[in-house]
Amino acid sequence: MNVPQTHLLEYIGAEETNLLVSMNLCKRDMDFFPKLDGLFQEPLKYIDLKIKNRAALTHDDKHRMAVLTLYLYVHYHLYSAFSTMLRCHLSDALSQSRKAIDAAFTAARLIREPATLTDYFDRHRDYRNIKRTVSDANQKSETEYPDTGPLVEMHEICSQFGSHADVSSLIHRVEMTEPDELGKSLMRLLMFQKPESDLEFRYYLVQILVSFAQMLWLFSNFVADIAAGIEKDKWITTIGQTILAIQKESEQIEAAMKKPA
Repeated sequence: MNVPQTHLLEYIGAEETNLLVSMNLCKRDMDFFPKLDGLFQEPLKYIDLKIKNRAALTHDDKHRMAVLTLYLYVHYHLYSAFSTMLRCHLSDALSQSRKAIDAAFTAARLIREPATLTDYFDRHRDYRNIKRTVSDANQKSETEYPDTGPLVEMHEICSQFGSHADVSSLIHRVEMTEPDELGKSLMRLLMFQKPESDLEFRYYLVQILVSFAQMLWLFSNFVADIAAGIEKDKWITTIGQTILAIQKESEQIEAAMKKPA
């Protein structure tokens, strides 16, 4: 059995080809990105943390900075996961989405329980295992962390298929050819992972967008409150409308996937 060599320039060229083909395939879905990106960026021009002395930060200063840093981290991963998916790295796009969900859950707990900020800085197990913390709290009461249910489910999918060296994360990457006339076959780990159909590809891309819109929702009230001058009600309402619009697109794609070929 042989393992073929790879070449950097060929890999980069294939990535850029994937990007252009995916952007053309997903023209309709691409329209959601600037809308969601704009919603993430809208409050930033209004935010002034009013920190005059970084050497003497108050607890409230540190708390606002921590949550805002997590907000910016999630926004970065919107770019990273979306562009990675367009380059046909499905597992890596899911892995990046999981990091963002962890950040959003962390922010949700900090917003709900500001007194746990020291636990966050000290990497307390409740923050190291933030998904379990949120999930366990939700099982006790749906009001503990409202609107996190879909993200808990997405986190589990991302963990299974994109974040660990488990069989489920590797099995769809391995390719083995049939033996040739000499009895030799080729084995390779695929550099790119693309779903079997164009509709399935679009479904994953839109699901990533839905998840990031839901993450934005978790931050919305806190961020709007520190963004003096933003039209809070309008901004939050638009986030909700955007979530519904992307979900509707996802449902339409899913319905089309179920139709007989």
